[in-house]
Amino acid sequence: MSTIPVFSDSHGVGYRAAEVFERLALVDDYPKTAIFLGDGIRDIESGIPKNCELLAVGGNCDAWTSLFDSCGNELPDERIEMISGIRVLIMHGHKYSVKSGYHLAIARARAVGADILLFGHTHLPYLAEIPADNISSKPLAVFNPGSLRDGSFGILTVVNGKPLLSHGKI
Repeated sequence: MSTIPVFSDSHGVGYRAAEVFERLALVDDYPKTAIFLGDGIRDIESGIPKNCELLAVGGNCDAWTSLFDSCGNELPDERIEMISGIRVLIMHGHKYSVKSGYHLAIARARAVGADILLFGHTHLPYLAEIPADNISSKPLAVFNPGSLRDGSFGILTVVNGKPLLSHGKI
């Protein structure tokens, strides 16, 4: 089993991520990976343990700073990661106008063969599963953890190759 915290839109309170890690450590060990969906890359790093890999993308508010992580790697607008055999599309969502609806982001996730679409930007927690259809032969989980600034975060747990997504609040 692997547990991965998912954060977005920290907007100055990235230190709150440390509390999430403490809570998760009470259940299991500290997560080895965390996902950040943009808008606060400079502050989120303060809440992530040093030995934890941070998979991050830049958001619209991150454009005002240089888009590099703590290792000097340039942050992409979106990325595709294989996590325990699950194809995950990670984005902030602003370039797909998610505040006006999720259809463009979902179309992108379908186009790249994602099993899970993770996005932020709206600050609203969201979870839905789109069933397989004539466009895609597999279902798509669509997930927004909400805003860490507002105390919301997400958890991606993979158990026996199956993803489980849930929301948390601090």
